[in-house]
Amino acid sequence: MLRTEDHGPVRLLHLGPRDGAPRLHAAACAAAVEALQIAGDDPRVRLLLLAGEGLRFCVGGPWALLHGPGRSPGADAELAALDAGHQLLEALHHLEKPTLAAVEGEAAGLGCTLALACDLVVATGASRFQPWPQGLPAAEGAGERWLAERLPHALRQEMLWTGEALEAGRLHALGLINRICPPGQALREALKLAEAVLHAGRHRPPLRAARNGPGETPLHLLLAAERQALIARLLRSA
Repeated sequence: MLRTEDHGPVRLLHLGPRDGAPRLHAAACAAAVEALQIAGDDPRVRLLLLAGEGLRFCVGGPWALLHGPGRSPGADAELAALDAGHQLLEALHHLEKPTLAAVEGEAAGLGCTLALACDLVVATGASRFQPWPQGLPAAEGAGERWLAERLPHALRQEMLWTGEALEAGRLHALGLINRICPPGQALREALKLAEAVLHAGRHRPPLRAARNGPGETPLHLLLAAERQALIARLLRSA
């Protein structure tokens, strides 16, 4: 399950189990939502830091877990799983404290969207971001569209048409990642950045509604579109 630890005023939330694939199931999403609520209400916590366990950040959420080999999930289970991931994204998006992601290795599916939902992102040169993991049913992925709207046209089309992961270096060059560090150093570098932010004292409580740049679709509309796309696919397959 998830675990938290404090580094002074920084609340560190580790995603995924220490052993095994770093995926978030529905119960883990619910636990993360609760952890975010507790961090938001705790005056001692001034910044939230998300990190994976080991050498991968997070490679999917409960919806992705339903689509393993030989599985045929029911409609109710699919919608419930998607909603669990959405609730976590909304909780992170509306947290009124600065947020930072320390990305080691892969950030795919829900993990990719969680990282990009943070105010600041530190990643290693070997990190890869894949909003919609290959092998899953096609859908209007919220994370995929959210990232696509921030990319230059040519790179946006490449990502949407191929579904391939984007390297951290390319996203750093475009200003979507704040710092690049050697593999194994993401958490250490993120803690250094958090210390610098808090020491400067220049940040303000982030207004999540203002996160979207010109022409970008608000997160809640993307999540609603993703849910409607899944419902439409379920109806077609019924």
